[in-house]
Amino acid sequence: MITYLPATTAPPVELPEMDGSSHPMRAVTQEAAFQAKSWTSQRAKEVTDFFDEIAPNWNERIPAGEMAGIPDALERGQVERGGLCLEIGAGTGRATVHLLKWFSQVIAVDISMEMLKQLDAAPRLMADGAQLPCADEAADAVLLANMFLFPAEVKRVLKPQGLVIWYNSIGEHTPIHLTDKQLLEALGDGWHGIASKWSHATWCVLHRQ
Repeated sequence: MITYLPATTAPPVELPEMDGSSHPMRAVTQEAAFQAKSWTSQRAKEVTDFFDEIAPNWNERIPAGEMAGIPDALERGQVERGGLCLEIGAGTGRATVHLLKWFSQVIAVDISMEMLKQLDAAPRLMADGAQLPCADEAADAVLLANMFLFPAEVKRVLKPQGLVIWYNSIGEHTPIHLTDKQLLEALGDGWHGIASKWSHATWCVLHRQ
């Protein structure tokens, strides 16, 4: 079940010029969440190469405030302060700076070293989100901001009462996007969520029941 909270901000009149529904990454997102075998070493390499290539200009081409709704998700999504957060798909650290103010420890994970080279706010780990070099039940929270969901791996690294924070910076227009219903379906039974919007962004915090 998802509990929907009213938005705390009105979106700007104009959306960023992107409609991710037809972007190739949308199909990859769906397959990663529901067809685990679709994420092969070849696909991982293709995604790595893609983000390595666009990394040098990432901060210039993406609006600076794209992750400004993260604090809203943490507070109204009832995320406890402290503990360890694994930020999977951290990119250049746009969300990391917000997480560091909430959690005791943040580990920024990304498959692209070129992205991580621009992130110096937290410990960095270059790794594939589908095969994390982390112990079972290590994290109190996993944040996925504009990032693929690998359900089995996320559940493996989370503590029994751990939670998932899902954030799409331009909502359903984000290329890497799943609906709240799809999040629940991919993770399986035993979860409930709190969701809302912040400007263009949508977020959903999923707690284990």
